[in-house]
Amino acid sequence: MSIRLSLDPRPMARIGAIFSIATGLTIFLAAFVIGGSGGPVDPNLSAVEIVKGAAGQHDSIQLSSVVDDLGSAMFLVFVLILGRLAEPEGGLLSRAAAYMAASWLAINLVWAGAQFAFADATVHNTDPNAAKGLFLLSQSLLVVIAVPIALQYAALGLLVLRTRVLPAFMGWFALLATATAMVSVVASIYSVLDPVGFAAFIVSAMLWPLLAGIVLLVRRPSGVVSVVSEPQVDATRPAR
Repeated sequence: MSIRLSLDPRPMARIGAIFSIATGLTIFLAAFVIGGSGGPVDPNLSAVEIVKGAAGQHDSIQLSSVVDDLGSAMFLVFVLILGRLAEPEGGLLSRAAAYMAASWLAINLVWAGAQFAFADATVHNTDPNAAKGLFLLSQSLLVVIAVPIALQYAALGLLVLRTRVLPAFMGWFALLATATAMVSVVASIYSVLDPVGFAAFIVSAMLWPLLAGIVLLVRRPSGVVSVVSEPQVDATRPAR
């Protein structure tokens, strides 16, 4: 007699929900609590004004960057777990979402490096023009990040609609996040990134992960542990 076990998805779903909720909360903490004291946000300011605007914020800029990276890393873990929960139907869509989430994290690490360098440049009597260059680099990376974020949510939206690993409205919400992120990329060409980019940031980095985690936490996943007994044929006995 052989025993076949099917995986209970409930513990995995709870872990994924925790990581997803933690993503939204962590990024909120980085953006509005640690980094909420203000700072240079207008790239049209002069180099001296940008450096003065960051005065006294060296530690908060760097700590906010680290915490933001932590949020991106936790979201990658959530996407990987969601892909496992969507097996076997997830396939290419779950892999695409994971690759894009990893790309988001990779670019975010480079952005954090630029933020670190900019913060150091503001307190070490560095040429203000060099500090402004680092600031502009970090701002440009925010536009670059929007591309893998958009592709990631496109894959997640289609994954949800195809597999129902989350309710269908989360799939449509993910596609809305895709559109918002892509609009922010286009808006950056016309120097109106601030309002559009802020909306894309709120939807993509905080609202969708928070809502997805809550839904995953309270929803009862399909599938439970099952034990199936199968009689085995004894090859030594003649068939009747």
